[in-house]
Amino acid sequence: MFKAIFFDFYNTLVHFSPTSEEIQKQACNKFGITVNKKKLSAGYKIADKFFNEENSINPIFERNKKDQDSFFFQYEKIILETAGITVSTEIIKKIWNEVYTTPRELLLFEDVLPTLTQLKKHHLKIGIITNNRQNIIELTKKLKIHTFLNVIVRSCDVGFEKPHPKIFKTALNKLKIPANKTLHIGDQPLSDLQGAKQVGITPILLDREKTSEIKDFPIINSLIEIETLLNTQ
Repeated sequence: MFKAIFFDFYNTLVHFSPTSEEIQKQACNKFGITVNKKKLSAGYKIADKFFNEENSINPIFERNKKDQDSFFFQYEKIILETAGITVSTEIIKKIWNEVYTTPRELLLFEDVLPTLTQLKKHHLKIGIITNNRQNIIELTKKLKIHTFLNVIVRSCDVGFEKPHPKIFKTALNKLKIPANKTLHIGDQPLSDLQGAKQVGITPILLDREKTSEIKDFPIINSLIEIETLLNTQ
């Protein structure tokens, strides 16, 4: 019987509005480039994999400005090339600048509040484990989910980014619950799944777009499905 559930934050509990694909499409249109959002989604999937691999080696936001700029140029290039767009270095940089400076807000996915409400009925401890460096406590208050949470662990507070075991062990220690009694839900195979697995936490992939080809881990397409998982324990 599970006693605690940890969640990734971005793309698991919250999403950007406008979406990254919408912002990217608008930025491309500004420079006369037409691309559909489905192809951009495929680009983001590969670019985010690149982000997580690089981040696990050397945290992106701890690099100097020159190295960060170089990384995000490659990140943007991957998105565009996967979407079938080949443009000059100058245009890639301009598109990324448009994307980066476009205002956006964080919103909860529709399944978050119903799921958290049900989990509390199961008397489960609930936490967030994230590489996000924003003030998550204030964000969760703004999103009105802070009362559901027992712990929030950010990589910048621990000194290690997911998938490093330290960040997961810190969360476990704060709740004083053994790893084999804990689930971790996230959307990233490396940082979420591999990270949780290496410390003995049961990992679940959240694949909202139903595009994952992963076969080594349990997959859900909505957080609502967690209820079914708990009822089978």
